[in-house]
Order: sequence, then C-alpha cells, then structure tokens
Amino acid sequence: MSAVVAEACPCSRNSSGEAWKNHGQYVACVSHALQQLTQQEDYSRREVQATTVEAARSECGKETAAEQTVPVTIAAFYESLEAPAQAGAQVYVDGAQVGETDAAGQLVIDLPVGGDYAIRVVEPALVAGQTQLAVPADATYPYRVDIVMDSEEQLLEPALLVSQDITGPILPVDTSVLRVGFVDDSGGARPLVDKGYVDLVPLKQPDAKREVTGAFTLNAEGALELTDANAFRSALYAMGLSEVALRVSSARDAANRIYGGELRFYVGRYLVTGHLNAPPSNPDLPLAGLTVTATYLPDPVCET
Repeated sequence: MSAVVAEACPCSRNSSGEAWKNHGQYVACVSHALQQLTQQEDYSRREVQATTVEAARSECGKETAAEQTVPVTIAAFYESLEAPAQAGAQVYVDGAQVGETDAAGQLVIDLPVGGDYAIRVVEPALVAGQTQLAVPADATYPYRVDIVMDSEEQLLEPALLVSQDITGPILPVDTSVLRVGFVDDSGGARPLVDKGYVDLVPLKQPDAKREVTGAFTLNAEGALELTDANAFRSALYAMGLSEVALRVSSARDAANRIYGGELRFYVGRYLVTGHLNAPPSNPDLPLAGLTVTATYLPDPVCET
C-alpha cells in the first residue's frame, strides 16, 4: 500500500510536478489516494490507519529552513527617529520594490531566514535611506528595522549605464551614432523620462569637462540617443588623447527614481588598417583564417 500511495503522492511534489503548498495538502492527497485504493482493493482498517499516521508524521509539504520566513517591520523616519515617515514611501529589498509605508511610516513584510538583505526606503527626489539586514537561519521572532531617510542624500537606483556603440573601449571622434541607457542586474532596461545631465569629462583634467546634455534626446525606449552629432564631436575634439568619461547624472524614470552612471572610453582619432602578405620565401603560404594581434605600445591608447 505504501508504495502505491508514494507513487500517487510523492513527498517532494504533487501530481502536477509542483511543490506542495503545505503539509496539509500532502496529507489530503494521501487520504484521497487511500480512499480510492480501498474502493478497488481489500485493505484492512489497520493498514489504512497506519499509512495515514505515517503521512501525518512525515515532513512532506513542510517548509524547509531555507523557505521559512520571519516578519520584518520596516519603519521609516525623516532625518531622525523622532519624525516617522508618512504613507507612500517606497520600500525596496535587494533592488525590488515590495510595497509602500502606511500612515505610520511602516511596512511589514515576510523575509526568508538565512538571508542578507539590502533594504532601502525612498520618497523619490525628496529623501532616501538604506541599510543591510541579516536574518539568521534559526530566526523565529519578528524583526524591526529603523531607517532614517536623509534629504541630503540622492540615492541612485542600482543600475548600470551601458552602450553597444562604444567598443574596445573606443569611441570614434567622428561618431554620429551613440545610444546609452540604464539596465538592472539582470540586463533589463530601465526606461527614463528625464535625461538629467550629460557631461564629457577628461579623467586627467576633470575640471575641463564639457556638458553635452543638449546633444542627446530620449528615444521611445527611454534611452539617451545622440541627435546633435556636431556639438558632441566638437566636445570630443577638446578631450585630447586621455581617457574620457561620459557621465549621466540626475536622470529619472516614470516613478521619479534617480539614476546616475558613467562610461569610460578613449577617443579614436585614427583608423589603422593593414594587409597580410605571404613572405617572399614562401609565397604560397595559406593566410586564410589566421588571427593577427597588434599592440600599440603597452596601452591601447597613450599620449605622445
């Protein structure tokens, strides 16, 4: 009987291949399976009872340590612990929004034990604060986290500024196509509704930066796209031969969250081409498929 029940109700998952929602669901499956069996075969009452007790005492369907959770109260404050936040502050755990604070400036969430979480509370463009919370694997009691939001802190979203048009990393000085945008850790795009400020900064002379915000517009995907190539190229010519940073600051998305980041590259002023010939000593030497590596001094680009 036990083998038949185990086939109908595997301990690790239900008949649909999904994990049991809870222990009760597993026991209900066993009870139903026993009912079907007793209608088809002649089993004693003792056998049925023993199998039912075995199922009830099993660990099937029960939460594992990694799945157990504890309630965490996230309490937000303005500037100090004497000023609780109001309703509507956005609460994030590991970069994902999990809810908003209530009228008391609090939000209660369940977090799996055994994890280390980055928690932050933001009222976009106004105040922000963050902290780390470690929940031990043996935690069984509620937690409370107090986060003071600072109006002086401009908390940037955890996103990376990227571009497929800068390779090497080299950007040709005569470029006319350049798109840059923000992505999250999984590579998903973070569309903007406000481009903020865009600067070109020569890293050896940061005071000589040039603002090029006007050379970019936001495209339909919420990314920055170069539309005034002449103004941008003029700023590039002023950068010299040192490494340059394209910096985006105070950009915002539709939720009024703030983004900032930079891309570093060298300005490509010359295009070097060559042709590979067979040596005179072996003019028939096959050259197809060969890989040629060229190095210009120790670095990809250097000043002369």
